[in-house]
Amino acid sequence: MNFQELRTNVEQWSHIRNIYTDGCEASQQAKAFEEIGELILALDKDDEKDIKDAIGDIAVCIINAAYLCAPTLFDDFGLKDYQPLEFGVRSNMRRLSGDLISGLYQWSLCRLVDVCYSLSLDINECFDQAWNEIKDRKGIMKNCKFVKWENMTEQEQGDYNIREHNRELLLR
Repeated sequence: MNFQELRTNVEQWSHIRNIYTDGCEASQQAKAFEEIGELILALDKDDEKDIKDAIGDIAVCIINAAYLCAPTLFDDFGLKDYQPLEFGVRSNMRRLSGDLISGLYQWSLCRLVDVCYSLSLDINECFDQAWNEIKDRKGIMKNCKFVKWENMTEQEQGDYNIREHNRELLLR
């Protein structure tokens, strides 16, 4: 899956889950930093699956943060012609962190490409892995954060099921 396909999927998924109405840019940045932490742990374990998952999850957070900042930011953006910079993985992650905290989301995605390049990974595979992980995930927004189904109270799960049932009726 290329970046624009991931972006389209994530934006639709996020709209349905109210991330754009009840979320905020800062919470998406914070989630991206949490995923950077997971990437560091996966690198330490040399676990390629977890590395790809963390990279893909960082991309999802960047897409959401960018949308909350400026919904059209990625309209004309593509990674196809980007030439990765040849720095080490840790150096690329520092650059990613700096760009992310500065709200430079296009550059943040380029830094993710740089991280993949330094690890000899295909970023599109990371996008696939992240999308396949989240596409069926259920949850709600609470205090600007996405709460997964398994962490919701019984009342929240019941309310969620009613809302989803009503939404399905409207779509018919």
